[in-house]
This record gives sequence, C-alpha cells and structure tokens, in this order.
Amino acid sequence: MARSEISFDFCNASRGDILNIYIHGYSAVTSYAEKKELKKKVPLRASNTTNAFMFWPAGNAKDIDYKKLAGYATLNIAAALGATTSLTWDAINSYLNTEKSIPKQANEFLSKLKVFIKKEKTTYKELNFYGHSLGARMIIETFLQLPNEFKSLNVNNVVFMGGARPLETKECKVILNIISGSIFNIHSDGDR
Repeated sequence: MARSEISFDFCNASRGDILNIYIHGYSAVTSYAEKKELKKKVPLRASNTTNAFMFWPAGNAKDIDYKKLAGYATLNIAAALGATTSLTWDAINSYLNTEKSIPKQANEFLSKLKVFIKKEKTTYKELNFYGHSLGARMIIETFLQLPNEFKSLNVNNVVFMGGARPLETKECKVILNIISGSIFNIHSDGDR
C-alpha cells in the first residue's frame, strides 16, 4: 500500500462531539487490509465520541530486502553475517529516515486535520490524541512546532504509548499550555 501523504479516516460509524484521533507508529500499516484491521482495534467508547485514525507515510520494514539474507546464507557463514549486518543497517536507516521526516510533516498534519474537521461540519467540544511509537513523536513535534495553531482545536488529553522520543519537562509545559487536560506518557521499562 503506497501512502505518500497524511490522511484521516473514521474507525466506525459512531459520531459524537468528542473527537479521538489515533496515530500509528513505524511500519504499522503496509496494506489496505492492515489499515482496515487497525481501525477495528479502536474500541467503541461512549456514544458522544467519534474515533478517527490518521494514516501517514510511516515507513515500511517490509520493504527491506530479506531475500538478500537468504541468498547469502546459502554461501557461507561470513556472507550470511555480512548480509545480516546489511539488513540491520537497512532497517535502521528506514526507521531513521521516517523519524527525520516527521518535523517536515507537521504543517501537513495540522492542515489536513483542520480540513477533516471542517468537512464533517461538526463542532467538537474536545479532541484527544493517541499516538503510538513514531505516531506519538508526530504529535509531540507538531504540538511543539505549531503550539498556537492547536489552541483553537480544544485539545483535551494527549496519550503517548511507547513514544519513541524522550519528553523533556519544558516540552511538557509547552504542550500543557496548549491542552486543557493531561499528558499520559505510557511506556514500559524496556523502552529506551
């Protein structure tokens, strides 16, 4: 599934005056089937909520050439080790390139969100953002780059799950000045 730009899509038919926006992480959606399945994972909440996913070009680990490893593995151990090292660097570079693209996508994220909201002709009394991995990073970077642009959107809570970046105290203060609710920064002890 080629995704070259940011888009928004509803998760289900439920509509209400609270909009929850979910943003996936690196390599989470690589096909239309995965996109459909991911939308199904969002639970129905109270009847006054609308759930939507933001899909974005979040890289694709499936683009890494694993055939390279299989071909070298038949040659000898040294060649297999070289191929494994090459694949590891391919995977790291794929992730890093996606990570570097996030600040450049902040304006597109915000402008497409505003178009999505306006097109619905619904006045949402609040928005909540949920971001996983690089999706959390997308939220953080966009809020920090464009803080005043978010004030009119009535953002209540932001939830970061395995946020793929440290969140400094001064950054939390900037975000807390934009939102009316709280920051929930969820991660495990294994997250770096």
